[in-house]
Amino acid sequence: MIDFIQKHKISIGIACGFLILALFLVYISIKMIFSASLDILVVPTDATILIDGEKYENGIYENLPAGKKKAVISREGFDTAEFEIELKRDEKTKVYTHLGGNPEWYENLTNQTTLYLLDIIYEYEGQNQLKELRAKYPIMESLPLVYEKYFNNYTEYVYYRIDGGEYEGCKTDYCLKITDFTGGNYDRALKLMQDKGYNPDDYEIIYFDSSQKGHAG
Repeated sequence: MIDFIQKHKISIGIACGFLILALFLVYISIKMIFSASLDILVVPTDATILIDGEKYENGIYENLPAGKKKAVISREGFDTAEFEIELKRDEKTKVYTHLGGNPEWYENLTNQTTLYLLDIIYEYEGQNQLKELRAKYPIMESLPLVYEKYFNNYTEYVYYRIDGGEYEGCKTDYCLKITDFTGGNYDRALKLMQDKGYNPDDYEIIYFDSSQKGHAG
C-alpha cells in the first residue's frame, strides 16, 4: 500500500486537490442557495403564520432557501392575510404586518409590549407605502416645486408652489396641488413640471387660487 502511494503520489495529490475543490464548490453552492433570512413581526402575536405551509412564529430565521413563498397569516376574529414574499440571497426579508378586521381589539389593547411592536409595524408599513408612492410618482422626490421668489419691502413672496398628497376633492389616493399665490400661474406651473421632466397628464392636479384671499408665500 505504501509502495502504491509512493508510486502514484502525484496522481493521488491531484485527485485530492480536485476532491477538495469539488467539496468547496458544493459548500459554496449550498451557502448561496441557503443564504436568505426572514424577519417576522405580526400582531396579534399569537396569530398563526404559515409560509409555504410551514409554521413560523415572530422572530428571525437564517439560512433559508431563496425564492418566492406564499404567506398566510390568520387568527380567529380577524381577517386572514395572504400575500407573496420573496426571499433573496444574502438579504433579510421583513414580514411586518398587523391583521385587520377587528378594530375594537386594537382600541382596547393595553399590553405595552404588543403596543410597542405595533408601533414598529406601523412605522414599517408607513415607510413601505411612502416607498411605493415614490416609485409610482417620481415627482415626489422634487416636491415642493416653487416658482420664482421675489422681494417687496423686505417681504418674501412666492408666485406658486406644487405639493403632493391627499387633499379635499382629490379623486385618487394621491394628487398634486398647485397653490397659486399671485393668480394666473396655472399654465406656468404645468410648464415647470414639464421642464423638470414630468408629464402633467400622469397626475391628478388640483388648482387652488389663493390670490383673492390675500395669501402670500
